Amino acid sequence: MKRVRPIYLLLFIALFSLTLFPLFHHTAPIDEAELKGKLELCTTEQLQAMDRAGREIEEWNRLLKSGGSHIVKEVLRGEGAFSEMDHYPLKDIYDRETLSQYYYHTHKKGKQGHFHLFLRQREEPDSYVHLLAITMDDEGYPIELFTTNRWVTGESWFPADDVKNMVEDFHIEHSRPSKAVNRWLTAMLLLFRPQILQLIDRRDQTQIEYMQRLSLKENLENRNLEITSKSKISIDLQMRVISELLAERNRFSRDLERNPG
Repeated sequence: MKRVRPIYLLLFIALFSLTLFPLFHHTAPIDEAELKGKLELCTTEQLQAMDRAGREIEEWNRLLKSGGSHIVKEVLRGEGAFSEMDHYPLKDIYDRETLSQYYYHTHKKGKQGHFHLFLRQREEPDSYVHLLAITMDDEGYPIELFTTNRWVTGESWFPADDVKNMVEDFHIEHSRPSKAVNRWLTAMLLLFRPQILQLIDRRDQTQIEYMQRLSLKENLENRNLEITSKSKISIDLQMRVISELLAERNRFSRDLERNPG
C-alpha cells in the first residue's frame, strides 16, 4: 500500500474541513485580555448600564428559546418564504417617534443573515444614516458587528463623530413585528456600545486609507470597498468581562472604605 505523505494528509484534512464546515469561520476566539482593556475604559455607570442591557438580551433569548424560537425566527415569522436580498419584515420596521429603522436579510441562501440598523434625520425624513449591521448565526445569536460603505445601503454619509452621537438615539418603542426583537436590538446597541463606537471610527479610518488613491466622493461609491470595519462579538464573554470589572471595582471601593488613608 502506498504511503501518504504527512504534508498531503494535512492538506487533505484542511480542505475537507473547509468543505464540511464553511459556516464555522466565526468561531475564532475573541481576545479576552484585549476586550477587558477596552471595557476598562468605561465608567462604572456605563458598565452597569451595559450589564442591565445584557441581562435583558439574555432574558429575551431565554424566553424565546423556551418557546422553540429565537430572534431571527421572530423577525421572519409570517413573512413567507425566505429569499436572498429581500428585507424582513418586507416593509422595514420604522418607529416614527424615534426615527429608528431596521431590517433583516441575507445576501445568499444558506449563509448567515444580518440586521441593518438606521436612524432617519428629523429635518429630512428621507435622509437616513446606517449605524451598523449585526451578523447572526444559525441559532439566532449575534456573532459579528460591521459597518458598510455608503453605496451598500444608499445612506446619507455623516462623519464618525456625528454617527456615534446618533447611536444612542436608536430605540424601537412599538411592538411590531415583535416586542422581543425591538427591545433586543435596542439593548444590543447598549451592551456593545464600546465596540460599536470603535467600529464607526474605523469606518472613517478605512475611508482615509482608500482616499490615498480616490477622492471621498469616488470612494463612497467604490464597489471594491463594501465592509469598512468589523468585529467578532460574544454576549457571554461580554457579560463575563463586565461582571469581572464591576466586581473588581466593588472590591476596590470596599477596601477604600476600610482604609481611607
